[in-house]
Amino acid sequence: MGRKVLNRQLRKLICRVYKQHERVKAVTVNTMEVQAQMANNNCGLFAVAIAHSILSGTDPTDIFYDEEQMRTHAARCLSQGQIKEFPHTNQTNQQLKRVPSAINTIEIFCQCRMPWFKVENKIPELQLAQCSRFHKWYHKGCLDIPDDVFTTKGIPCTCSNH
Repeated sequence: MGRKVLNRQLRKLICRVYKQHERVKAVTVNTMEVQAQMANNNCGLFAVAIAHSILSGTDPTDIFYDEEQMRTHAARCLSQGQIKEFPHTNQTNQQLKRVPSAINTIEIFCQCRMPWFKVENKIPELQLAQCSRFHKWYHKGCLDIPDDVFTTKGIPCTCSNH
């Protein structure tokens, strides 16, 4: 498995899907090893092509898309009002770069149901404190946690049962 980490924005979007599911404490995302795009502006085309493959019952890890034809194909599909299978190429696995598969676990915190990132600890509203009563983690800004919980050792963070 690769060590490709989902970026912060994508992790937050995934957490929004689970916002109403309070029992979910973490989400595991398994990414597939698929063809990498060569052009920087083709990520949307690849997302639609791979999604179409999955929804059609085709394994996208076995497909090598013809990147040069993808944009024209997508425009034709939109004008016809129907998405069809994206064009493939005969290039071999050795000739095309692949995105490695990876497993990412996203922990969900706070009543806002968002992840936490170490770099956010520098932003006061996004600092996390653990409730000493319920042992759950909350953002300072979400519960209006007093500053002394973060600045004075031994000051407990207590909250109502959220």
